[in-house]
Amino acid sequence: SELLEYNLQDCVTLYEVLRGFNIQIYNLFYLNITKYPTISALSFDTFRSSYMSKSNIPITTMKHYNEIAQSYRGGHVDMYQAYAENVYVYDVNSLYPAEMNSNYFPVGSPVLFNDLDPFYQDLNNIFGFVYVTVDCPVDMKIPILLTKVGDKTVAPVGKWTGWYFSEELKYAATLGYKFSIHEGYHFEKDKIFNKYVSDLYNLRTQYEKSDVRNYIAKLLL
Repeated sequence: SELLEYNLQDCVTLYEVLRGFNIQIYNLFYLNITKYPTISALSFDTFRSSYMSKSNIPITTMKHYNEIAQSYRGGHVDMYQAYAENVYVYDVNSLYPAEMNSNYFPVGSPVLFNDLDPFYQDLNNIFGFVYVTVDCPVDMKIPILLTKVGDKTVAPVGKWTGWYFSEELKYAATLGYKFSIHEGYHFEKDKIFNKYVSDLYNLRTQYEKSDVRNYIAKLLL
């Protein structure tokens, strides 16, 4: 009987938590959480239903999608032996939302180009995804551009070809990389996450960390 009572209280508690969470989300965004199996799905639909312009994300062909998708890779997870004394340690406040808030993202319908168009041979004229030959100095100590070799993601030196986002190429160029541009997709750009991030961050700062509304905003961010 004690186990049954314990189990009953567990179920009642979980129900009240879900009910309270559903009420909070509905009051904020008019969404029903029962339609979303994960917090990521809920976050995505919160953005799409309340913040995203219909013109933000174009519909492309599978060929275009497959080429652009090659520019997405996992991030750096590199270990370097290092030693230091008397150092300061910093933590970035809401790093991913801060980047979403401050950076431009591709929007609208892409303009396709190739190496016969002299205008798009200048990387500074491109915002989008580019197929390039990369030339990385062989003496670069910590290369930053990634590529796939077999099933491994590596940051090599030397020459290779691949699809990349224009803005990471522009940064790499400041470090000594050189590029030959073959083809790509140029987009308009916009800061599409500004209001989403600012609204949720402002909501979060209204409440103490112990308040569930602070935690809900943090999860959605």
